[in-house]
Amino acid sequence: MQHPLYATFEREKLLRRRTPHLLMSRRTLQEKAAEFTSFAPRVQTLYSVKANPAPQLLAFFMGLDIGYEVSSLVELRRVLSLGALVEQVSTSNPVKSPEFIRYAYRRGLSEYVMDSSEEVRKLARYAPDSGVLVRLAVDNTESAWPLDEKYGVEPAEAVELLLDARDRGLQPQGITFHVGSQCTGLASWRAALEKSAEVWRQAAGQGVALTALNVGGGFAAHHTEEVPTITESLQTIVSCADELFPPGTELRAEPGRGLVGDAGVLVASVIGTARRGSQDWVYLDAGVFNGLMETVGGLPYSIVPVNGREQRPEGTWVVAGPTCDSFDVVSRETMLPQLSAGDRVAITPAGAYTTSYASHFNGAYIPRTYLD
Repeated sequence: MQHPLYATFEREKLLRRRTPHLLMSRRTLQEKAAEFTSFAPRVQTLYSVKANPAPQLLAFFMGLDIGYEVSSLVELRRVLSLGALVEQVSTSNPVKSPEFIRYAYRRGLSEYVMDSSEEVRKLARYAPDSGVLVRLAVDNTESAWPLDEKYGVEPAEAVELLLDARDRGLQPQGITFHVGSQCTGLASWRAALEKSAEVWRQAAGQGVALTALNVGGGFAAHHTEEVPTITESLQTIVSCADELFPPGTELRAEPGRGLVGDAGVLVASVIGTARRGSQDWVYLDAGVFNGLMETVGGLPYSIVPVNGREQRPEGTWVVAGPTCDSFDVVSRETMLPQLSAGDRVAITPAGAYTTSYASHFNGAYIPRTYLD
């Protein structure tokens, strides 16, 4: 399936710069941002910087009623250096280094996420009197990139942690969760909100009045299957929240992929081809280690030629990256016409988790980012 973004760029724009590079569409970014902010003030939108931390992209969101979610010292420094107000910044990492907590607290961040007794103790020591949200473990089965093992606790422990935080001088404020990156359905949102409502009620029964609900990320980009739109996902979230939680409950969302994924085209060049046994191989200057790491988890991308090769007979190709590591295989079954060294391909949707995962392993180039 050809990604709709491919048609928004003139071919000349895909050919004029050195490869590999990431081309971000200003128009698509504006459209995606508008979908999220159309739910303001009911839902506060905070861009998850880890998805794509390019400075020009972060600067683009200034003035669009979108804040920033950061998880590290580097990310926090970057958004503050661009002029973001501390009120526009949040952090949802449940396990943070003391250095990060101290720095964030000194800069005025007054709310943090936790999901362990150790984190409660760290926050009480390095960010006294701060607000806290507890990370709840929720179902990730509709997600193409599950995130349910590393973080999150069950309801009984969540309540205990909120009470522990209160006893240590912190201010219990709410609940957060993550349905998994690239959530392909709507049932996960309702299930997560119902589970959160259970914790909310139990906390209230213990004298803890919560006010904030952070639904995290999970909003999907258009890879090769149909997914809920941003509007459909947010409508489900708001409807469920209005049904399950008290009036005035603060709602926050932290989109990464859903906000920037569909806005990016990764442009790569063919560096060679080969016939190996019964398989045709094509080698690109972008691969697993320098832009397409998520293919390791099975996330598929649309790959189309941009040199006028579309009319040639197609065949099934193994697509590989430029490094000497045999792990560097992007896809084993991609339909492409006959290609040769120097040809270019457009890979979509590539606006999220491409350059942020990329490394210089084996001397590979990290794609540069451009906004057009």
